[in-house]
Amino acid sequence: MTITANDIKRLLAQKYYECIYVTECKTGKSYHEYGAIDFWAMAKSWTKPLCVGCEIKVDHGDFINDTKYPLYMRFCNQFFFVCPPDLIKETEVGADCGLIYVNSTGRGLKVIKKAPCRQMAIEDEMTIYKHIVMARSIINNPDIERQGGKRIDKISLKAKDRARLRNQMVKDLMGTDIIKLKNSLDKVIRNFPIDSLMDEWKQANQ
Repeated sequence: MTITANDIKRLLAQKYYECIYVTECKTGKSYHEYGAIDFWAMAKSWTKPLCVGCEIKVDHGDFINDTKYPLYMRFCNQFFFVCPPDLIKETEVGADCGLIYVNSTGRGLKVIKKAPCRQMAIEDEMTIYKHIVMARSIINNPDIERQGGKRIDKISLKAKDRARLRNQMVKDLMGTDIIKLKNSLDKVIRNFPIDSLMDEWKQANQ
């Protein structure tokens, strides 16, 4: 079973669907200089707004050669590596990071190593919040839509797929309105005194 970065983003979106979250969250003015956190989520709580950063890895060599992730850790209270099963060993992850695997079914996530919780500096909080506001943030979970009883995650859909989903939703709404209109017309027709009107018309035209 091949697991892609987009697959993992979709699973993280499902895990943190009650949170405010962004993908590819910038931490500075440019991606080249500062990079971006693959997935960043914040619990919607005034008293405990826990911020979680996730770095997605689907290649072990990418994990070994990653030198930017320490820059991301200052912008979250907890930091996790998220990967397919056994791609990264627990012993390879530093004491200040957590580890999450995609589970054996490929439909969920499993925490292998819990990340310690740290305080964020005020200036770092302000920086990340500013970039979140400028990013395509997903708030109150409008990215999750239902189609045929299944949750559809818009962040993982390509533009043409999003357009297809949107058009289908419009058709569904139009279909519902048309059915309501037809039922109303049927009711009017059933109650319309057509026979008496026809008799009056015939009498008037004799």
